[in-house]
Amino acid sequence: MLKALRNIVTDDLADNPYLISIGERAKAIVLLFQERQLTTQETLHQLEELVRELRQAQQERAEKDMPGEAFARHPHWKISERHACEVQRELWRALIGAVPDEDIASLVDRVLKIIAGAER
Repeated sequence: MLKALRNIVTDDLADNPYLISIGERAKAIVLLFQERQLTTQETLHQLEELVRELRQAQQERAEKDMPGEAFARHPHWKISERHACEVQRELWRALIGAVPDEDIASLVDRVLKIIAGAER
């Protein structure tokens, strides 16, 4: 299960920023297990919960037509100002109405910084 989660996160990260937090949480669960702070059963339960969250997030993204593909459609967003503007525009469109207006700018900035850091 962990290997499948890891593969999904690493393969689809550029197109699906929400996978970053799921991947980080999976790593934290494994670390707690390795340090014997979680039992096998607790670890399995928490990983199963992550898989449920992943499936739910994928379903919601499909239903809401979230702009994960924005990064794929504009692959040079880190070096092209035009591509970066397009990605930002698509993220803004997806977030309007989903989060308070005053939070959109900071959320878009955070997503872009996280994705840029994850792709290094």
